[in-house]
Amino acid sequence: MKRTHLWRVTLGPLTFGLMLLAGCHTDMWVQPYQKRYRANGLFPDGQGMRPLPPGAVGRSTTVGQLWQPTTAAHDENRRNNPFYTDLQGGRLVTALPTEALAQFGNDPGLMLRRGQERFNIYCSPCHSRVGDGNGMIAQRGFALRRQPGNYHTARLRELPDGHFFDVITNGFGTMYSYASRIEPRDRWAIVAWIRVLQRSQNASPADLPPGVNLTLPPNLPATGSPTPVPPANGATPTSPETGQILSPAETGPAPAPPDSGQNAGAPRVGQTPNVPETGQSSSVPPHPVTQPVPVRPPTTSGHTDIPGGKP
Repeated sequence: MKRTHLWRVTLGPLTFGLMLLAGCHTDMWVQPYQKRYRANGLFPDGQGMRPLPPGAVGRSTTVGQLWQPTTAAHDENRRNNPFYTDLQGGRLVTALPTEALAQFGNDPGLMLRRGQERFNIYCSPCHSRVGDGNGMIAQRGFALRRQPGNYHTARLRELPDGHFFDVITNGFGTMYSYASRIEPRDRWAIVAWIRVLQRSQNASPADLPPGVNLTLPPNLPATGSPTPVPPANGATPTSPETGQILSPAETGPAPAPPDSGQNAGAPRVGQTPNVPETGQSSSVPPHPVTQPVPVRPPTTSGHTDIPGGKP
């Protein structure tokens, strides 16, 4: 009995161990691969090392640009182009390059819409959609380590446009490079949108175009909505601020027409009758007063006799 029990106890772990050994092999980590510069008959050219697919961008690309130079002349041309380097004469450019706007057909609106879209995708998680540095990542604790930049500070408003392009390209502080994600033309579009955000929070009357001022119209009060002007000769009432047609709820009750005929001189609803200076009442008869319905005292049964009702 003891030997049978010992055999049963040993058989279980032994079976489990054999199952593990059956599943162990070296194919998972010792896989066949092609060594560098070795021939391989699998490909028509017989080379084991394959060229990169067209359009592939290496992570170690210098300067972090989304382009691969094909020739030395092509590379030199881009190194001297502010559109790719954000530099002019060794200094950061202070305005958007003309080539940046040309990439959008010289349409500033199209460039700004693209910049807003790319900014909301890549920049707003940290900087927020208004650029105050209080994005969702900052609200979730990132600000405790390093607060993201607030574009509305005096320091960032005075920096040149090339600074923001350089930060997107090469990163800054805890912000990593976005060169592999955002192409150069979209970086300039983002820079243009950053300037729009800065202007929206720091505009002045001097920024208004010629002929536009901030003075209020004569019929516009200092606070609240403008008072609608009553229409003349049955004209359609319109708002003095927007020129749009007003609804009856916005214009209020229409003035009552003057009375004529037998109702002339009768007081309107809510109007006090005219009283002569002699103290006598007006000849206008008063409105009839409804007499109260008489109620009989309670009967012995405890019910109240009401005319027309049940006892």
